[in-house]
Amino acid sequence: MAATESVISDEILLKPHLHEHVLLRIFCILRKWVSCHFPDFSSNSALLALLVSFINNLSGNPSTTPEQAGSLQVLRDVIDLHMANKTEFHFPTLRDRYKETTDKLPLFQSLEPQAIAKQLAILGYSLLSAIPGKELISCNFTKENRKQLSPHVIAVSDFFNQTVFLIMWEVLQRKNASSRAHVIEKWLTIAEFSYLYNNFYAITMVTGALQSTPVIRLNKTWGHLSKVKLESFESLKSVVNPASDFKNLRHRLKECGTPALPYLGFLQREMVYLKERKTFNDEHKVDFEKMKKIYHMLRPIQQLQREPYDFTPEDKTMKFLINTAHIPGEDILFDHSLRVEPRQTN
Repeated sequence: MAATESVISDEILLKPHLHEHVLLRIFCILRKWVSCHFPDFSSNSALLALLVSFINNLSGNPSTTPEQAGSLQVLRDVIDLHMANKTEFHFPTLRDRYKETTDKLPLFQSLEPQAIAKQLAILGYSLLSAIPGKELISCNFTKENRKQLSPHVIAVSDFFNQTVFLIMWEVLQRKNASSRAHVIEKWLTIAEFSYLYNNFYAITMVTGALQSTPVIRLNKTWGHLSKVKLESFESLKSVVNPASDFKNLRHRLKECGTPALPYLGFLQREMVYLKERKTFNDEHKVDFEKMKKIYHMLRPIQQLQREPYDFTPEDKTMKFLINTAHIPGEDILFDHSLRVEPRQTN
């Protein structure tokens, strides 16, 4: 990072002998960097401050030409646009805004499936858009102190797990099989809307929760599901099936357009695999095949980070999805599953 920061340091850029075309070239590079890789700046306040200082210093410099001033304004507009999106779709901001006590949380049955799907898309994008590429490339999310080294990647995993437990709990707390089946069908409807929104992150949450041991073992409950919903469940599972290295999911991501949210698990696994490959081969030459693969994996993610959903946060549904501290853990959920449908003895 020190090398890149030096590119925009005042010591270099404010030298009067720099030719105009050199400055314009620097503006072009910076605009491309900010447009395509804004998480580099949003996750590094010192780098962002350095960039803003550079713009302000040149803007106030009497020797700055009108063409340079125009380029600086374009660069400032790009930063302002990204900062606006960052504020609107910033997970910690959303989490703090909709934090609520357990006794005031809305009930699942009072919420519409499409509304839940839209809010899941907003939350998923707020998490994905904050991930700097270096957190994926470094693979620090596999280390013991991963929360400190890869906080944004871990935040994606944490919200995923919290939502999975939420889905399981909504099913298991119902007292009879038909009520539990109704909840499962509603979550499948949410997953169907998520499919329309290209939110494969949410689809993986729902199918993962419904395939968890505490839920999938509820034979009486599953017996109440309609044939249409059971077929929908199979179809959704096939989309995010990990078989053949998530072949179906990869194909769908290439075809679906934007905005979209991927399931990051397969990307993390590939990054770990590539990390284990040597950067230099036996001839002490750079393994450009490895570099190419990393680029082709990160480029689609960076494209998706620039494409937010055109949805508006909705108070009631956000509170339901964000406030999950009261949801019990997996062991308690399994015990609850045994209580609502005890094991059958031969």
